[in-house]
Amino acid sequence: MSGGVHLAPPVTARDHILGDASAPVTLIEYGDFECPYCGAAYPILKRVNARLGARLRFVYRHFPIAESHPHAEHAAEAAESVAEQAGSGAFWAMHDLLFENQRALNDGSLARYAAIAGADVVMPAAMVKPLGGVFFHRLDNACSKRLRRSARSMTPRSASSDGQRSSTA
Repeated sequence: MSGGVHLAPPVTARDHILGDASAPVTLIEYGDFECPYCGAAYPILKRVNARLGARLRFVYRHFPIAESHPHAEHAAEAAESVAEQAGSGAFWAMHDLLFENQRALNDGSLARYAAIAGADVVMPAAMVKPLGGVFFHRLDNACSKRLRRSARSMTPRSASSDGQRSSTA
């Protein structure tokens, strides 16, 4: 396989990236800060990143599933607000804080995490008001629709008494 794999959508400067573009391995996580499965994967991904070091480029893309996780979109917007204000390092600090504190994603907690991550204390108070989908520019619309359909199809389902399948989530 010459020339490597081409990602769709490709990794761009708009993504949140840890590692060098020349790393032989690129791992992209489409994550939801409130998802228990993403939360379970978080320490594993940290270990993979530490173990592979310079051989890994890790990319995080937001994929909040608001239907199941009511705080996920707001948490993603808070992380983007921190990144916009304080840069990439602050985004990654916020990313870690959100996954390490998944059960506390209310507005007060988000403001506290933002301050710890290095954002100006004044800005996080404004996060209480939704930012209007600031982070969605980080995910191609066509890809987003495809992924959301896939995520809905992976929702646990059970058969009802009339034989119809219904969501259990």
